[in-house]
Amino acid sequence: MAVPRLSGETQLHYVDSYEEVQQMFEWFRNDRGRTSLAVDTETGGLDFVNHKLRLVQVGDTRAGWAIPWELYGGHFKEILAKWDGVVSLHNAAFDLRFMEREDAWKTDWSRLSDTMIHAKIMRPGKSAALKPLATQFVDPGAARGQQKLKKKFKENDWFWDTIPLDVPEYNMYAALDTVETACLYDYFRADLAYPEVYDLEMAYLRCAYNMEKRGFRVDVEYAAKKEIELHDFVARSRDWAKAQYGLSIGSPAQLLQYFGKLDGELGARHEQHETNFGIEGETPECDALCGGVSVTETTDTGAPSMNAKQLKLFIKHPDKRVSTLAKVTYEARRADKTAGTYFKAIREKNVDGRIHPSINTLEAITSRSSVSNPSMQNLPSNSSVVKNAYLPEVGHVLLSHDADQVEFRIGTCLSQDPGLLALFRKMDSEGGDTFTEIMRDIYHDATLQKSDPRRGLVKGTVYGKLFGAGVEKMADTAGVPVEDMQATVNSFDKKYPGMNQYARDLTNLTKRRIKQEGEGYILNRTTGRRIPVESDKAFRCVNYTIQSTAADIMKMAIIKMDAAGLGENLRMPVHDEIIVDAPRETWEEVAETVNECMTVREGWDLPLTAEGSGPLDRWGAKYAEDGH
Repeated sequence: MAVPRLSGETQLHYVDSYEEVQQMFEWFRNDRGRTSLAVDTETGGLDFVNHKLRLVQVGDTRAGWAIPWELYGGHFKEILAKWDGVVSLHNAAFDLRFMEREDAWKTDWSRLSDTMIHAKIMRPGKSAALKPLATQFVDPGAARGQQKLKKKFKENDWFWDTIPLDVPEYNMYAALDTVETACLYDYFRADLAYPEVYDLEMAYLRCAYNMEKRGFRVDVEYAAKKEIELHDFVARSRDWAKAQYGLSIGSPAQLLQYFGKLDGELGARHEQHETNFGIEGETPECDALCGGVSVTETTDTGAPSMNAKQLKLFIKHPDKRVSTLAKVTYEARRADKTAGTYFKAIREKNVDGRIHPSINTLEAITSRSSVSNPSMQNLPSNSSVVKNAYLPEVGHVLLSHDADQVEFRIGTCLSQDPGLLALFRKMDSEGGDTFTEIMRDIYHDATLQKSDPRRGLVKGTVYGKLFGAGVEKMADTAGVPVEDMQATVNSFDKKYPGMNQYARDLTNLTKRRIKQEGEGYILNRTTGRRIPVESDKAFRCVNYTIQSTAADIMKMAIIKMDAAGLGENLRMPVHDEIIVDAPRETWEEVAETVNECMTVREGWDLPLTAEGSGPLDRWGAKYAEDGH
């Protein structure tokens, strides 16, 4: 759809007099078919607690107005109060925090439109930042003002909280943002192209925004103590490695040099074994004596990398010098990251004992959301150390509810494999563990227990298929030889052929779309959400279908909870888990409502169910109870 290009006719204004105020109201009254009123803010920084609202802006496709908040903010409020149409913002959650704190606008979600949401629906997986979008879809010169402003920052040592309001490069940059937003609203209109998806995303955005604003109570004292303990562990690890190995484990170059030296030494020993014992080639006996220490991981540029995956490989090495150094390095890195990413963030970013994380509602190409500041989705799923810092309100408890094997259930329903359908129905009626039952079936041994290590191979096979992984990747994730994983995969495919058939059929459909329509894509089961599939990666279609379907179901569940009156109880979504705060005396009623909202029965051959944990005095208690 064509949109107005930025040109000499585009009017940008800085309101620094009552004459400008009158001109702004004249522009507002003469709307000439305005489809939305674009709104934006300029603040002293990203932290809405410690930074002020400096400028507020309004505009449409023809003109933008930058208004000093403290001088003329009342006129901004008056315009918003008189406007009864769509209010469009780009990344609404950020601006609304500042605007609501200053009572600049009483948010009306029924009229609010977020052009970032529009863009992410129409272009999944692509950048949704304002300037790149405006440059591509509005005007190639849209980013020039930003470049001029950066130059002013550098020349005068200014930043967002110190640049004078009357600097033209600053206030014209601000005014232009609203023009670009208004143009992008007219261009994308995801509400017209995919109305069900757009309504879902805007409703979920409102829930996520309220969770961000409400925050999550944290134990700051515990976080500070753990931060010190972890830094002390890192320091002791580094001192030990220096004394034992004569190197710094914080230096990838020194690690690479050390392991390279060992590789040469053990290679020479391997040749000696062949001479002395007649052991030829790679044999178990020789591996136990002198396994290779070659670095197989690389950086994006192709250079050898001492990343976490490489360290995990070395931890399994038969030579104690290799395995011990790799383990110490890996554990020290993990401790350092945990201390800085999580406990330091809690200590520094808490506001009156509360963390306000950012919930990115459309982070992944599959529409899954993520949580940052701190990054909760990167925590090990069963780790209690960091999660123990998260507390309920005084007199309340926490509840944690997970979608119960939702991706496996969705995959089973889509594949229509009769064996898997029957298995889930049996587990739902009689109880038991799905992966253990599959293990018993494919290994023909009804006595096998959940603790059997082959259960891990089965679980790796299932999720590898759901996520589009090959056998080598499955084996690598499970930490087993490829031949062991291949045997499990073969047995699974023989017993449950429907999963493979579904993957083949969907992949072939995706390839036909690429050939006939010029692009590959899937349409998910819940909302018809369209997810693009790269032409050279058609195998991802299964993963995209299942993950995007699961993401929609989770978002729908949270919206249902909010509608059921639990909006104030919602704390944070992490993957397929929702953390809920509940009064201690009524937690069972709340838990029942959450489970009901998360359970889907209609339209599926299997019920999509939820599993709850609680009541919990700390989030991490859920995992401590499980022995983690």
